[in-house]
Amino acid sequence: MQKIDKETIIRKNNMKIFPWYKMFAWDLLFFYSISFLFLVDIKGLTAAQVILVDAFYPLFKFILQPFCTIIIDKIGKRKSIIFGNWMINIYLILIMLSSGYKTVVIATFFCSLGYVIKNMCETNFLYESIPHSKNRGEIFGKIDGKGFANYYVFDGITAFFTGFTYVINPYLPVVISLLLNSIAIYLSTKLYEIPKTNTEKLKAKSTKSIADSFKEFFKNFKYGFKYVLKSDRLRSLVMIYSVFYGILVLTLTLRRSLLKELDVSAEYFGIIFAIMGFIAAISATKQNWFNKRFKNHTLAVLTVPYCISCIILGAIVIIGVDSSIAFPIIFLIFAIQYVIRGPFYTIIKRYLNNFSTTKARDKIYSITTFFESLVAGLITILGAVIVDYIDSSYSFLIIGILSTLCVFMLLKYMKPRVGLKPEQYKRSEIEMLNLK
Repeated sequence: MQKIDKETIIRKNNMKIFPWYKMFAWDLLFFYSISFLFLVDIKGLTAAQVILVDAFYPLFKFILQPFCTIIIDKIGKRKSIIFGNWMINIYLILIMLSSGYKTVVIATFFCSLGYVIKNMCETNFLYESIPHSKNRGEIFGKIDGKGFANYYVFDGITAFFTGFTYVINPYLPVVISLLLNSIAIYLSTKLYEIPKTNTEKLKAKSTKSIADSFKEFFKNFKYGFKYVLKSDRLRSLVMIYSVFYGILVLTLTLRRSLLKELDVSAEYFGIIFAIMGFIAAISATKQNWFNKRFKNHTLAVLTVPYCISCIILGAIVIIGVDSSIAFPIIFLIFAIQYVIRGPFYTIIKRYLNNFSTTKARDKIYSITTFFESLVAGLITILGAVIVDYIDSSYSFLIIGILSTLCVFMLLKYMKPRVGLKPEQYKRSEIEMLNLK
């Protein structure tokens, strides 16, 4: 009875703290909205080099995944989350000390190391902290959505002041970001591991060499890869997530590049992305509404308008619409993109969690991270090549057309495979998620 009470207290503690932890830890508050300006104006990088740095981020994640899996297996999810946040602090320190493109790439290595560990742990950590029930997925969505909403609200507040602090001293937003991430480190120490079963304790006590750990990782990866590819549903979800994640990563930088080409000042950078943060915060809290309202069309409702908005955004700037008309339209398109961005991550992760056990989720996230990193890296490299030859408006147009075609093909492929009722899936589709 004592064990059950202790476990219940730990679960409640984790579910209470996690949304506040996510508010500080999801992304780099204060720094991110002016990161493009900082790297171009202060560190001397070109727009194409900044996008190429963005490409290194998922590619490093791709390379680091087996090492990170072993770290998580050795020290546990809680300690791994703390370690990952420390890597983000090292990244920010190196960014401040960097002297050019090469040192920014080295800094990005630590950023990738931190976020790949955090991404592999945080979602699963929260899901494991929620008691087993038929509403587990909905509870997960509410807690994770609240975390996203907290982040976007706080991001909006901080972004409003970011531009002004940047004008005072370009390094000031980076220092503040470092301090805020240190709060994330503190909050992560207040999370606790769910007590292990006797079998898990015996497994944790077994000592394995690094070589054996690598062998086990690749064995499990091969096993998970096989089953994810055999599952029509999981294969479809991983494909759409990887491609759309790559589009989101690329367009984040393209938006900032476009505003700089339009001579938007640093102060207005902050104000624009502050408003976008508030919009995303409201949208993130509505992820259950999106899911219930659009049901099996939810992913189409999120991905298609986003891609088409990129085409419209590029076309408006290219044809030279008067600024008094163009800027409100650009602002509206940004707002639509942030409405979509808000609930997307929670919704797709909720879909990936459905019907799965803890062992299955570990394998699913491992394979998802693999494809997410590889595809996002390739998409961002393509974007860097395009931006190196043409400006951001034409880049938006080209990326928008290509992504729209790609997303339409994926959605057509997914239609008979995703969004079905549990009884409509093949029995093998559900059984294979009970991975051993």
